[in-house]
This record gives sequence, structure tokens and C-alpha cells, in this order.
Amino acid sequence: MPLLEIEVVVRQDGNVLDGFPIIRRINPNQVQAQAHTQVPGNAADQLIPGIDYLTTINALLLNPLDGAIVVKLNGAATGFTINAGGVLLLLDGIINAGAATNVKVNDSNSPMGLNVVAAGP
Repeated sequence: MPLLEIEVVVRQDGNVLDGFPIIRRINPNQVQAQAHTQVPGNAADQLIPGIDYLTTINALLLNPLDGAIVVKLNGAATGFTINAGGVLLLLDGIINAGAATNVKVNDSNSPMGLNVVAAGP
């Protein structure tokens, strides 16, 4: 089993805030990490290649690099926006609507980079 380690540090004015860093180690059966280029100009929701086979996702990191994306999780009909440079991080969660609807993104009208890490049970 792979070991996935995530460390989150939050600083205010250069000082680490109380309760940080948070360090989580998980041992999922599958980990997929990639720098993905999202196809431009597609108004439809898209699956992210490489993680679209995971039937359950327990850890997810999304980081759009070049523009905003709308993210729909766990089969939701509506989504939320992550701006360029933003980060969505889910740890020890359960996204299990099925591989075809777990994570869908809808991009802007230009190609964009998207860092992705997903791990399943």
C-alpha cells in the first residue's frame, strides 16, 4: 500500500498558528497524482482523466493553475468555484457516487493546468 503524507501549515505574519502544522498520513490502495491540462472551451462537465476509475475517493487535492474551475463532487447537480491558484483539499472524506460522477470539473474557454491528487480506499 502506498503511503500518502500531507502537511498543512498556516502562518499569520510569518508565525505558525496554534494547532499547525497538521500532518496526515494515509495508506490508500490507489493514489493518482498528475499535472493535467484541462480541455478548453467545453461547456459540459468533464471527468478528470486518471482519477475517473476510482469508485471511491478518500483524499482529493485540486489546484487550478491558469483559471477558475467549477467543481462538482459526489454526483452533485451544482458546483462551486475554485479560482486560479486556489486549493481544494479533502482528507479522510468519502466521495462515493461512482467513478462517473465523483469529481467533475467545468473549465473556462482556454486550456488550463490542473494539479490533481486523488486517493481511494
